[in-house]
Amino acid sequence: MARFVRFGHDFATIPECVIGSIMDNESSTIEKYINASKFKKGDKLAITSGPLKDVNVCFEHYTADERVVVLFSMLNQKQKTTIEKSQVVKI
Repeated sequence: MARFVRFGHDFATIPECVIGSIMDNESSTIEKYINASKFKKGDKLAITSGPLKDVNVCFEHYTADERVVVLFSMLNQKQKTTIEKSQVVKI
């Protein structure tokens, strides 16, 4: 950082409610990051609900909206689908 934000000789101030909001957002982001590392690429998972219930899949990656992209085989074809994180468990 090269300089502080100023208005003339007065430094800019940030209201306490804005600082509190930033701190709350930081806490929830850290919590999401810790929970996001629950699965690693290549982990074997089982789908617990929905039309693919009881299908075994392979974890690929997380999406920005906290869903999971998984790979599975159907009719001898590799398929990729995105589902809710709560619909899968590690096996």
